[in-house]
Amino acid sequence: MLRAMPGTGAIRGLPSTDQGILFDPSRPQYGEPQGYRNVPQHLRSEIRADVRPQQYAFGRSFKEHVDLLAGPPGIEKIRALEIEAVRRTLNNALFPVVERYGGPRRVWGMGDVAHSRVVEEVAAAFQDKMENLRGEIDRIWSTLMCLDQRVAEMIWLVERCDGLGNQLCDAALMGRMGGW
Repeated sequence: MLRAMPGTGAIRGLPSTDQGILFDPSRPQYGEPQGYRNVPQHLRSEIRADVRPQQYAFGRSFKEHVDLLAGPPGIEKIRALEIEAVRRTLNNALFPVVERYGGPRRVWGMGDVAHSRVVEEVAAAFQDKMENLRGEIDRIWSTLMCLDQRVAEMIWLVERCDGLGNQLCDAALMGRMGGW
């Protein structure tokens, strides 16, 4: 939300009030039209009771992802397998760096300079691992094969991406989600 200073409306040809005007780009998510309002009008308005931002339980998207992995062969499953290979690869790259610095709590508790150093190290590890994975994924997509064979190749790739870092990150995720 952007609040323009009092009196600026008249300068730009917008309605002016003593309290200014508001530009709120989030209005469409509440079923309201995009535009501007003067501050008193905004303060008097009520959010529609039938339109509310939605909240979801932690892990909801991951559960949806797992459902796609278990689904029938098709392009959605191939894309889910590709995402799974990336997720596992990033977990495997992240874990040893964070572990070397004493775990997530220690990393988050570091000062800015030390934390920035860890972030740079994680980014370098991600880049290295993702370059290798990209080559594997490109090979699968560029090789002429039937759908079932492409799914099988992606499953094989995902299985090869399941290292200790991913297993430990998944265990932490499952603990946070409270299992299934």
